Amino acid sequence: MLLFIVADSCQQLYAKQSIFVLKKKERWVQNFLIITFFTIVASAITTLVGFGVGTIMTPILVLFLPYEQALIVVGWIHMASSFMKMMAFRKYIDWSILLMCAIPAMFVSVLGAGLITFVDRNLFVRFLGGAVLVYVLLEFLNPTFSIRKSSSALIIGGAITGFSAGFFGLRGILVAMMLSSFGLTKEIFIGVTGAFSVLVDIVRLAMYHYNFVLPKPLIYELGFYVPLSLLIVHVSSYVVAYISVPWFKRVLAFALSLVGLKLLIFGV
Repeated sequence: MLLFIVADSCQQLYAKQSIFVLKKKERWVQNFLIITFFTIVASAITTLVGFGVGTIMTPILVLFLPYEQALIVVGWIHMASSFMKMMAFRKYIDWSILLMCAIPAMFVSVLGAGLITFVDRNLFVRFLGGAVLVYVLLEFLNPTFSIRKSSSALIIGGAITGFSAGFFGLRGILVAMMLSSFGLTKEIFIGVTGAFSVLVDIVRLAMYHYNFVLPKPLIYELGFYVPLSLLIVHVSSYVVAYISVPWFKRVLAFALSLVGLKLLIFGV
Protein backbone atom coordinates (compact mmCIF):
# COMPACT_ATOMS: atom_id res chain seq x y z
CA MET A 1 0.00 0.00 0.00
CA LEU A 2 2.95 2.31 0.67
CA LEU A 3 3.95 2.08 -2.97
CA PHE A 4 0.47 3.14 -4.07
CA ILE A 5 0.61 6.10 -1.66
CA VAL A 6 3.96 7.08 -3.17
CA ALA A 7 2.49 6.72 -6.65
CA ASP A 8 -0.47 8.90 -5.71
CA SER A 9 1.90 11.50 -4.28
CA CYS A 10 3.84 11.50 -7.54
CA GLN A 11 0.60 12.03 -9.42
CA GLN A 12 -0.30 15.04 -7.25
CA LEU A 13 3.20 16.41 -7.77
CA TYR A 14 2.86 16.26 -11.53
CA ALA A 15 -0.61 17.76 -11.38
CA LYS A 16 0.88 20.82 -9.64
CA GLN A 17 3.83 21.27 -12.00
CA SER A 18 2.32 24.43 -13.37
CA ILE A 19 3.33 26.07 -10.05
CA PHE A 20 7.01 25.45 -10.70
CA VAL A 21 8.65 24.88 -14.06
CA LEU A 22 11.51 22.41 -14.27
CA LYS A 23 14.17 22.84 -16.87
CA LYS A 24 14.20 20.19 -19.54
CA LYS A 25 17.37 18.53 -18.22
CA GLU A 26 16.13 18.60 -14.62
CA ARG A 27 12.83 17.02 -15.65
CA TRP A 28 14.67 14.28 -17.55
CA VAL A 29 16.79 13.49 -14.49
CA GLN A 30 13.68 13.45 -12.28
CA ASN A 31 11.84 11.09 -14.64
CA PHE A 32 14.90 8.86 -15.03
CA LEU A 33 15.32 8.49 -11.27
CA ILE A 34 11.62 7.75 -10.75
CA ILE A 35 11.58 5.05 -13.44
CA THR A 36 14.83 3.58 -12.12
CA PHE A 37 13.48 3.38 -8.57
CA PHE A 38 10.24 1.68 -9.57
CA THR A 39 12.07 -0.67 -11.95
CA ILE A 40 14.09 -1.94 -8.98
CA VAL A 41 11.08 -2.22 -6.64
CA ALA A 42 8.71 -3.78 -9.18
CA SER A 43 11.29 -6.29 -10.47
CA ALA A 44 11.98 -7.49 -6.93
CA ILE A 45 8.29 -7.81 -6.09
CA THR A 46 7.39 -9.68 -9.29
CA THR A 47 9.98 -12.35 -8.48
CA LEU A 48 8.40 -13.03 -5.10
CA VAL A 49 4.68 -12.90 -5.94
CA GLY A 50 4.56 -13.43 -9.71
CA PHE A 51 3.36 -9.96 -10.70
CA GLY A 52 4.01 -6.30 -10.03
CA VAL A 53 5.89 -4.66 -12.91
CA GLY A 54 2.85 -3.59 -14.95
CA THR A 55 0.65 -3.03 -11.91
CA ILE A 56 3.14 -0.74 -10.17
CA MET A 57 4.89 0.98 -13.07
CA THR A 58 2.07 1.69 -15.54
CA PRO A 59 0.27 4.19 -13.23
CA ILE A 60 3.62 5.92 -12.60
CA LEU A 61 4.81 6.24 -16.19
CA VAL A 62 1.50 7.57 -17.53
CA LEU A 63 2.08 10.64 -15.35
CA PHE A 64 4.80 11.92 -17.66
CA LEU A 65 4.57 9.77 -20.79
CA PRO A 66 1.75 9.25 -23.30
CA TYR A 67 -0.17 6.09 -22.40
CA GLU A 68 1.06 4.20 -25.47
CA GLN A 69 4.72 5.02 -24.79
CA ALA A 70 4.32 4.07 -21.13
CA LEU A 71 2.97 0.67 -22.16
CA ILE A 72 5.96 0.07 -24.43
CA VAL A 73 8.55 1.01 -21.78
CA VAL A 74 6.81 -1.05 -19.09
CA GLY A 75 6.36 -3.88 -21.59
CA TRP A 76 10.11 -4.18 -22.20
CA ILE A 77 10.94 -4.04 -18.49
CA HIS A 78 8.18 -6.56 -17.86
CA MET A 79 9.48 -8.95 -20.52
CA ALA A 80 13.04 -8.67 -19.16
CA SER A 81 11.98 -9.53 -15.62
CA SER A 82 9.76 -12.36 -16.88
CA PHE A 83 12.57 -13.79 -19.00
CA MET A 84 14.88 -13.92 -16.00
CA LYS A 85 12.16 -15.59 -13.89
CA MET A 86 11.62 -18.14 -16.65
CA MET A 87 15.34 -18.94 -16.83
CA ALA A 88 15.78 -19.11 -13.05
CA PHE A 89 12.86 -21.55 -12.64
CA ARG A 90 12.89 -23.21 -16.08
CA LYS A 91 13.22 -26.76 -14.73
CA TYR A 92 9.95 -26.34 -12.78
CA ILE A 93 7.81 -25.13 -15.70
CA ASP A 94 4.73 -27.26 -16.40
CA TRP A 95 4.61 -26.97 -20.18
CA SER A 96 1.13 -28.45 -20.51
CA ILE A 97 -0.32 -25.68 -18.32
CA LEU A 98 1.81 -23.03 -19.98
CA LEU A 99 0.90 -23.80 -23.58
CA MET A 100 -2.78 -24.37 -22.85
CA CYS A 101 -3.21 -20.85 -21.45
CA ALA A 102 -0.42 -18.99 -23.30
CA ILE A 103 -1.50 -19.76 -26.87
CA PRO A 104 -4.99 -18.19 -26.57
CA ALA A 105 -3.48 -15.34 -24.55
CA MET A 106 -1.03 -14.50 -27.35
CA PHE A 107 -3.82 -14.25 -29.93
CA VAL A 108 -6.24 -12.28 -27.75
CA SER A 109 -3.51 -9.85 -26.62
CA VAL A 110 -3.42 -8.62 -30.24
CA LEU A 111 -7.09 -7.67 -29.93
CA GLY A 112 -6.51 -5.89 -26.63
CA ALA A 113 -3.53 -3.94 -27.98
CA GLY A 114 -5.55 -2.88 -31.02
CA LEU A 115 -8.34 -1.40 -28.88
CA ILE A 116 -6.10 0.89 -26.79
CA THR A 117 -7.14 4.14 -28.48
CA PHE A 118 -10.82 3.28 -28.93
CA VAL A 119 -12.23 2.19 -25.56
CA ASP A 120 -12.29 3.80 -22.09
CA ARG A 121 -10.09 1.67 -19.84
CA ASN A 122 -11.01 2.76 -16.32
CA LEU A 123 -14.41 1.07 -16.14
CA PHE A 124 -12.88 -2.27 -17.11
CA VAL A 125 -9.95 -1.79 -14.72
CA ARG A 126 -12.28 -1.14 -11.76
CA PHE A 127 -14.28 -4.24 -12.66
CA LEU A 128 -11.01 -6.19 -12.69
CA GLY A 129 -10.14 -4.83 -9.24
CA GLY A 130 -13.51 -5.92 -7.87
CA ALA A 131 -13.09 -9.42 -9.34
CA VAL A 132 -9.67 -9.78 -7.71
CA LEU A 133 -11.07 -8.78 -4.30
CA VAL A 134 -13.89 -11.31 -4.64
CA TYR A 135 -11.31 -14.02 -5.41
CA VAL A 136 -9.18 -13.09 -2.38
CA LEU A 137 -12.31 -13.17 -0.20
CA LEU A 138 -13.16 -16.66 -1.47
CA GLU A 139 -9.62 -17.80 -0.67
CA PHE A 140 -9.91 -16.34 2.84
CA LEU A 141 -13.32 -17.88 3.58
CA ASN A 142 -12.34 -21.23 2.07
CA PRO A 143 -8.56 -21.86 2.20
CA THR A 144 -9.01 -25.10 0.25
CA PHE A 145 -10.70 -23.24 -2.63
CA SER A 146 -9.28 -24.32 -5.98
CA ILE A 147 -10.22 -24.56 -9.64
CA ARG A 148 -9.80 -27.86 -11.44
CA LYS A 149 -6.98 -27.69 -13.99
CA SER A 150 -9.20 -28.35 -16.98
CA SER A 151 -8.48 -27.37 -20.57
CA SER A 152 -11.46 -25.00 -20.63
CA ALA A 153 -10.34 -23.21 -17.45
CA LEU A 154 -6.83 -22.72 -18.84
CA ILE A 155 -8.03 -21.52 -22.25
CA ILE A 156 -10.60 -19.07 -20.85
CA GLY A 157 -8.19 -17.82 -18.18
CA GLY A 158 -5.44 -17.39 -20.77
CA ALA A 159 -7.71 -15.48 -23.14
CA ILE A 160 -8.88 -13.06 -20.43
CA THR A 161 -5.31 -12.54 -19.28
CA GLY A 162 -4.07 -11.92 -22.82
CA PHE A 163 -6.73 -9.28 -23.45
CA SER A 164 -5.86 -7.54 -20.18
CA ALA A 165 -2.16 -7.59 -21.07
CA GLY A 166 -2.71 -5.96 -24.45
CA PHE A 167 -5.36 -3.47 -23.38
CA PHE A 168 -4.31 -2.40 -19.86
CA GLY A 169 -0.70 -3.52 -19.74
CA LEU A 170 -1.83 -5.59 -16.71
CA ARG A 171 -1.27 -9.30 -17.03
CA GLY A 172 0.52 -10.63 -13.99
CA ILE A 173 -2.29 -10.13 -11.50
CA LEU A 174 -4.68 -12.29 -13.56
CA VAL A 175 -2.08 -14.98 -14.17
CA ALA A 176 -1.27 -15.01 -10.46
CA MET A 177 -4.96 -15.27 -9.57
CA MET A 178 -5.55 -18.04 -12.11
CA LEU A 179 -2.49 -20.16 -11.30
CA SER A 180 -2.76 -19.75 -7.52
CA SER A 181 -6.25 -21.25 -7.73
CA PHE A 182 -4.69 -24.42 -9.20
CA GLY A 183 -2.65 -25.07 -6.06
CA LEU A 184 0.75 -25.11 -7.80
CA THR A 185 4.04 -25.15 -5.92
CA LYS A 186 5.80 -21.78 -5.63
CA GLU A 187 8.54 -22.87 -8.07
CA ILE A 188 6.08 -24.03 -10.74
CA PHE A 189 3.98 -20.91 -10.13
CA ILE A 190 6.90 -18.51 -10.68
CA GLY A 191 8.30 -20.48 -13.62
CA VAL A 192 4.99 -20.66 -15.46
CA THR A 193 4.13 -17.00 -14.83
CA GLY A 194 7.55 -16.00 -16.16
CA ALA A 195 7.33 -18.08 -19.33
CA PHE A 196 3.70 -17.09 -19.91
CA SER A 197 4.61 -13.42 -19.66
CA VAL A 198 7.48 -13.69 -22.12
CA LEU A 199 5.25 -15.25 -24.78
CA VAL A 200 2.46 -12.70 -24.34
CA ASP A 201 4.86 -9.76 -24.11
CA ILE A 202 6.51 -10.67 -27.43
CA VAL A 203 3.15 -10.43 -29.19
CA ARG A 204 1.86 -7.29 -27.49
CA LEU A 205 5.17 -5.43 -27.88
CA ALA A 206 5.15 -6.25 -31.58
CA MET A 207 1.66 -4.73 -31.81
CA TYR A 208 2.67 -1.65 -29.80
CA HIS A 209 5.71 -0.99 -31.97
CA TYR A 210 3.67 -1.53 -35.13
CA ASN A 211 1.07 1.05 -34.06
CA PHE A 212 3.16 3.53 -32.07
CA VAL A 213 6.62 5.10 -32.30
CA LEU A 214 8.90 5.28 -29.27
CA PRO A 215 11.17 8.38 -29.18
CA LYS A 216 14.90 7.67 -29.47
CA PRO A 217 15.73 8.97 -25.96
CA LEU A 218 13.37 6.39 -24.44
CA ILE A 219 14.90 3.65 -26.58
CA TYR A 220 18.32 4.55 -25.20
CA GLU A 221 16.98 4.59 -21.64
CA LEU A 222 15.61 1.08 -22.12
CA GLY A 223 19.21 0.02 -22.61
CA PHE A 224 19.61 0.79 -18.90
CA TYR A 225 16.22 -0.23 -17.48
CA VAL A 226 16.14 -3.68 -19.09
CA PRO A 227 19.54 -4.90 -17.79
CA LEU A 228 18.71 -3.39 -14.40
CA SER A 229 15.50 -5.42 -14.24
CA LEU A 230 17.38 -8.59 -15.24
CA LEU A 231 19.89 -8.04 -12.44
CA ILE A 232 17.26 -7.39 -9.76
CA VAL A 233 15.24 -10.49 -10.68
CA HIS A 234 18.39 -12.61 -10.73
CA VAL A 235 19.30 -11.50 -7.20
CA SER A 236 15.71 -11.79 -5.92
CA SER A 237 15.32 -15.34 -7.26
CA TYR A 238 17.70 -16.60 -4.57
CA VAL A 239 15.33 -15.33 -1.88
CA VAL A 240 12.48 -17.57 -3.07
CA ALA A 241 14.22 -20.73 -1.82
CA TYR A 242 14.00 -19.43 1.75
CA ILE A 243 10.27 -18.67 1.61
CA SER A 244 7.92 -21.32 3.02
CA VAL A 245 4.86 -22.30 1.00
CA PRO A 246 2.28 -21.05 3.59
CA TRP A 247 4.09 -17.74 3.88
CA PHE A 248 4.31 -17.49 0.08
CA LYS A 249 0.54 -17.99 -0.21
CA ARG A 250 -0.16 -15.37 2.46
CA VAL A 251 2.11 -12.83 0.75
CA LEU A 252 0.48 -13.58 -2.59
CA ALA A 253 -3.04 -13.14 -1.16
CA PHE A 254 -2.01 -9.90 0.56
CA ALA A 255 -0.46 -8.54 -2.65
CA LEU A 256 -3.55 -9.48 -4.68
CA SER A 257 -5.86 -7.74 -2.20
CA LEU A 258 -3.79 -4.54 -2.25
CA VAL A 259 -3.68 -4.42 -6.04
CA GLY A 260 -7.38 -5.27 -6.34
CA LEU A 261 -8.24 -2.46 -3.93
CA LYS A 262 -5.98 -0.03 -5.78
CA LEU A 263 -7.52 -0.87 -9.19
CA LEU A 264 -11.07 -0.65 -7.82
CA ILE A 265 -10.52 2.77 -6.23
CA PHE A 266 -7.97 4.51 -8.44
CA GLY A 267 -8.22 2.70 -11.78
CA VAL A 268 -5.13 2.42 -13.97
